[in-house]
Amino acid sequence: SLAIGNYVEGSIRLNNSQSGLVLPVQAIQHDSAHQVYVWVVRQNRLHKVNVEVVMQDQASNSVLVKGIQPDDIVSLVKFSEQANGSPVKVS
Repeated sequence: SLAIGNYVEGSIRLNNSQSGLVLPVQAIQHDSAHQVYVWVVRQNRLHKVNVEVVMQDQASNSVLVKGIQPDDIVSLVKFSEQANGSPVKVS
């Protein structure tokens, strides 16, 4: 039991684990229809891929997303719509 003036600090752990891939928040972009997407390189081509932001951690400036593959290369650069499908060379 606690007496007046005694306090306990702790944390609560919930069993609702989330899965996805962690990205820097700078990779997340929004189009005019407020769709959330990222630019990825797949098979040496640039692709605009819609993603679902599952969770955001402001302390680490990162987001947990669903919708991309683990082997995708995510770009932090903002491209125009015309870049979708363009060939790229990753060095």
